Amino acid sequence: MTTQAERQRRIERLANLPELLERVVAGLTPEQLTTRYIENEWTSAQNVHHVFDSHARGYVNGKLILSDESPPLKRYNQDAWALMADAGIADIGASLTLIRALHARWAVWWRSLSDTDFARTGQVIGAPAPVTLDGLLDVYSGHGEDHCQQIIKTLAAGGIERASA
Repeated sequence: MTTQAERQRRIERLANLPELLERVVAGLTPEQLTTRYIENEWTSAQNVHHVFDSHARGYVNGKLILSDESPPLKRYNQDAWALMADAGIADIGASLTLIRALHARWAVWWRSLSDTDFARTGQVIGAPAPVTLDGLLDVYSGHGEDHCQQIIKTLAAGGIERASA
């Protein structure tokens, strides 16, 4: 079972993600944001836009789990979403603003949950086991950080150095 201290650390990581992501992409040119420096990897811009898409879905899924009894949770094709016009643009400002706002609300919501709430479940369609709110927090507390590392790795392949996230 996840302890309250572990949950609080995860919530803080999630709350701090917008600042970390903004530092990682600060000062990048449109060309640097949209150049695919590693074959079959997303661009830096695609990573930023994906973080919003994914975390917005996670936020809604969490609310569904809390408000409904074992709700079905639909998967989505993240690679198809990353190829859509809004995910390829160099202007990441809107996504960064949305991530900052979403995480501010999300952190408040996470902090409001009880131990009983964290045990609530939803069922990802096609998955063998249900997902708990504890499991959802575990995934999303590291998800954005993983994408920060992916951006750093992608930029490094293009000779653009960034401080470690």
